[in-house]
Amino acid sequence: MRIPSSPRRPRADRRHRAKVSRSLRPRREGALEVKDANARRISERSLLRRRADLKKRFLIDLPGYGSVVLLANKERFREAVSALEADVMLYSEGVKDEIQKQIDHSRGAVVEALLPAVKRNPPDE
Repeated sequence: MRIPSSPRRPRADRRHRAKVSRSLRPRREGALEVKDANARRISERSLLRRRADLKKRFLIDLPGYGSVVLLANKERFREAVSALEADVMLYSEGVKDEIQKQIDHSRGAVVEALLPAVKRNPPDE
């Protein structure tokens, strides 16, 4: 008799795994949007676009040395970077809030799923 190298899992276990993996899929890139005080929407995609725009407008690539900014553009570059940093901080706060909401939702779902079984068969102390 041949012994399989990995035992097959019951069908219900595979269905459960598929259901769990679907519920844990990350949001698609750029899906989360945060609004600032002026009701301007900030997303991952918009931040990446602004960064690329800053690079294109202000930075000059010197192969073998790195990137430089013209002295004439230095102050405008710093202002633009500061504005981008502020938006990144605002977006990161929005991401933290969204993660906390997801944690709270997941915690509630786990309690809802396991509480009846624990009530029927409480653990020994």
